Amino acid sequence: MKKHLLFLALLFPFFSFAQLAIPELWGTRVHDEAKVLSPEFVSRLEQVLKAHEDSTSNQIAVLIVPSLNGEVIEDYTLRVAEAWKLGQAKNDNGVLLFIAINDRKARIEVGEGLEGPLPDAIANQIIRNELAPYFRQDNYEGGVAAATGAIIKAIAGEYKADSQPVRKKRTRGGSLLGTLVVLIVIIAVSYPQLRAHDTRGNVVLAGGRV
Repeated sequence: MKKHLLFLALLFPFFSFAQLAIPELWGTRVHDEAKVLSPEFVSRLEQVLKAHEDSTSNQIAVLIVPSLNGEVIEDYTLRVAEAWKLGQAKNDNGVLLFIAINDRKARIEVGEGLEGPLPDAIANQIIRNELAPYFRQDNYEGGVAAATGAIIKAIAGEYKADSQPVRKKRTRGGSLLGTLVVLIVIIAVSYPQLRAHDTRGNVVLAGGRV
């Protein structure tokens, strides 16, 4: 009897793990559940994403968690997208940049209204070429800034991904981050408003390992 109980106890965690909770959106665009970004950086990035949203109606959100706790990344990001309802309903023009720090996984989920300028291939290259090199150096702010900047450029049709990952040099202090944020702001406000599609469809998923 004890052996049977032990066997059931070992199996129980596999059948009973709770789904990872989804944070409330609360009108903010950057959700750092892993606490790897400084408040100053979050504030600046919020301003960048708001400027982009105001000028284009496209909505970009960032969610960083410590771990997926065993949940499949595709399942979780889809649940987040459905709960947050990013972008305009009639245009489906939302983008989610999702990162699980301890799992070393990242994913960009794109609404169908933006899959033209931001297809799977470009989304994967943004993670591989822009975000991952910084994250390998534990420079989370640099990676998030580079990835969000590349997403904005891709939506504008201005991002040209390299065939090989770009090696990022290790830097000190916040000068690089400040420069990246300024560049993102310039990108966000300098190009004409994009035309949004009138149809709504399935979510297009893209991602990769950091």
